[in-house]
Amino acid sequence: MSDPSTFGYVTTNEARKTLHLTNMDDKPSGTMRGTFIHEYFHHAQGHSATTITGKDLLINGGAQANWFIEGTARWIEDELLDSLDTYMYMEGWGSRIAEVGIHNGTGNGLQRPYQRFSFFKLLTQQCPQFDSQFRTFLNVDLASDPSGIVNLSNFFNAETCNFGAMLGSDKAHTLAAALTYYNYGTQFENKLSLFDSNETTNFDVSTNTGFRFDQPNASFQGWKSTLQQWLDAPTTKVQLNDVSTIAPAGAYSFRIPALSGALPSGKVAEFIVESGQEVFVSITSASDQFKGENTIGNHPYSWFSTKQQTSYPYAATGTVPELFVTIVNPSLQASTSIKIFFHVRDELTLETAITSHTNGDSVSKRVETIAGIIPEAARATTTKVTLTINGIATDTPVNADGTFSIEGVMALGDNLIKAQGIDGSSKPTTKEQILTLRGIESSVLERNALLSSRAVFVLRWDTNGSDIDIYTTDTTNNTIWFNNLIVGQGILDYDDTDGFGPEVISYRTSGDDGYANGSFEVDVHYYNGAVPTTFTLDVVLNETEGSNRRVLRFQSAISLPGGMSSENGPAGSGSSRVNDIMRIGCSTQAVCSLTQFDPTILTQFTEAAR
Repeated sequence: MSDPSTFGYVTTNEARKTLHLTNMDDKPSGTMRGTFIHEYFHHAQGHSATTITGKDLLINGGAQANWFIEGTARWIEDELLDSLDTYMYMEGWGSRIAEVGIHNGTGNGLQRPYQRFSFFKLLTQQCPQFDSQFRTFLNVDLASDPSGIVNLSNFFNAETCNFGAMLGSDKAHTLAAALTYYNYGTQFENKLSLFDSNETTNFDVSTNTGFRFDQPNASFQGWKSTLQQWLDAPTTKVQLNDVSTIAPAGAYSFRIPALSGALPSGKVAEFIVESGQEVFVSITSASDQFKGENTIGNHPYSWFSTKQQTSYPYAATGTVPELFVTIVNPSLQASTSIKIFFHVRDELTLETAITSHTNGDSVSKRVETIAGIIPEAARATTTKVTLTINGIATDTPVNADGTFSIEGVMALGDNLIKAQGIDGSSKPTTKEQILTLRGIESSVLERNALLSSRAVFVLRWDTNGSDIDIYTTDTTNNTIWFNNLIVGQGILDYDDTDGFGPEVISYRTSGDDGYANGSFEVDVHYYNGAVPTTFTLDVVLNETEGSNRRVLRFQSAISLPGGMSSENGPAGSGSSRVNDIMRIGCSTQAVCSLTQFDPTILTQFTEAAR
């Protein structure tokens, strides 16, 4: 074997019983010893004696299992040959692996599976039963857990680990806590020894030697370096660049720079996290001005869940020190959209109140009315309420008595709702209220029922006494519309003929739903009415598919001028219609996504910006 990039390997075809080693004699002897251990470990990972009855060996799971199979093989090199530090030669430095999900080890760079060795060092130190339970990690149900992350998370949930109470004592044993501490150790402290006290290869900045972990590199667009500049521009809000999603079982860290000067009384420095689903936000600082409720390592520490709040007013005795922030996605399956902002604002004392629901309520309607009230003392300055539902923000007016309401599209599972009063300068006037509504499938097939679906299209419009219709056409050229309410698993719930909607088309999930390589095209027709109208189109995709769930919203960029009933039907066209305005495509695995939309007809809402 003369490939200079390969030190050794075993193969499945040979049942991993034959070790192939390079015949190039310029390789370090210590590294070759590590290679022998590494490849022998693969032999053990796939050995028949490792198998647990009724389970599948993880090593047979293909590329999705590489993060564990190769990560632990690199880890075992250092466990058995600790003084050789073979990772120094083989890896060179540590990447920010949690950014793509700790179990996403299917490529190079952040996805390089061998890089996960340092994470397994953390588990060895903080999980007393990690070594003794290792065989169970190698045995999974490949059909439901091809990467093995669920199996490993279940080990955490058995409370055999302790990563510290950074997220509360009830989460000290969880994968989320492990990811929080891992990013603290690698991107804040930059010390491998925090995971293995035997290591002496910590990076030395003064000599540029040792094992270095890549540091956060995201920055805020339009950042102002002094506090006075922020006070002189009171409506300025800046956004963190280079991050839009947090991967499943992933964590993203960044630094917020310090500002020189002191905060005047009544002013607050704040960063904001807008996410499509719950994330954990942890904050620490090297500054002695920062005050936390807990500690991580030797540093003060605070945290919050976006189920309870989405903004963090600095706790720093009137100063704005540098902060190190880590955002962890606790879901093993669902990625989440994310946006981070910073601003300096007036201190808020008044509460927003959502009165239509309480936190944790179950809902079984596709479209729910979210209502609430602004307190009397804030009504004079509050011009609107921003309601953010599943990461998409919509403004609604405030009535004279302070009440407000808006209709929001729900999906199966958790729906995160946030409401906050806003003034004419786009500054908040009230504290935010946040609650989670749990979408459950309706037990009755009726108008506006929440049905478990692969793809959902919700049409609403803004004029009373008018009739607008939605059409969706599938790959077989079959169209659902008001004269053809059911096609296969697809159903139109109701033909609204006198205004506002909603009309909901749901392509329901089933055991053999036939959506693989499928597609849907959307038309909208103004059937009857004399007043020009605009419409809103909401789309929910893969709502039972964890990380593939998507909630999208579009507003018409034009007004439909008036109704013309003669232009109805799947083949209809004319001035009262907009055809082929959106296309949804589904993969061979029946995972559906937005393929295209007509930007001359539709404007897409982006994730919330405050």
